[in-house]
Amino acid sequence: MVTTLKKGDIFYRISSEKDVDLANTYLPSDYRIKRDAKELERYVIMSETEAQKKKPRLEREVVTIPQDLQIFDDNVTLFIYAHKVAFIEFTTETSIIIENEFIASFLQKIFTLLFVSLKRNNR
Repeated sequence: MVTTLKKGDIFYRISSEKDVDLANTYLPSDYRIKRDAKELERYVIMSETEAQKKKPRLEREVVTIPQDLQIFDDNVTLFIYAHKVAFIEFTTETSIIIENEFIASFLQKIFTLLFVSLKRNNR
């Protein structure tokens, strides 16, 4: 993802991983260095529980799924970036990248609808 995106680009993430610390072990060792060097912005949707473990960052905006819904335990993360969509399923360690501008655009629109709706409810 960080090699695909250009400086200042945006990516979108929906995270339902059960263990953020474990999920972070899958990141390449230089991921954060490259991400920060490119000043990538990100918008994230995740559970309230896992969001509390994250440190606030200026280039990341997080909205949460309310705990009372209890629907965010699939152990899957979705990334939408450039003309790509990536799914990572942590339980079986499966991942897939779809390179298709129409699918990426469609999922970005769905992400934006959900993000805006949750942001209104998080106030």
